[in-house]
Amino acid sequence: MTTLDRPELKTSFRVGASFKPLWEGRFHDKFLAFESRRGTGKTRALLTYIVAQALNYDKTDWLLARSTRTRLSETVLKTLEEQVFPLFGLPVPKGGRLHREIYELPNGSHLMPIGWDDPGRGQSLEIAGGYF
Repeated sequence: MTTLDRPELKTSFRVGASFKPLWEGRFHDKFLAFESRRGTGKTRALLTYIVAQALNYDKTDWLLARSTRTRLSETVLKTLEEQVFPLFGLPVPKGGRLHREIYELPNGSHLMPIGWDDPGRGQSLEIAGGYF
């Protein structure tokens, strides 16, 4: 584990060695795949990275996608709201996450959750990156 200080985000956190190159900007591939056992922190680490990037770059859009919108709400968005937003001191929007269409961050960036079961929603999007 390595502690990464991010003064521009007013936070620091610990990441495993496998995620350190990502945080240090040493990956320049268009796509990255992370594989590991269930419960090892992949989702939290990647969401933390995406939120940090979204906060670093004003008015950018980031996609959060999973096979179905329900699965996304029960897993990825739950981790986002219960673990990642508190890490950055961000408020969780009111209302249920099952029907939330967008998360707006303080700098005008957006996190857009979609399920691949609604393919029309993901067409013609211009995004800076995402979690698939």
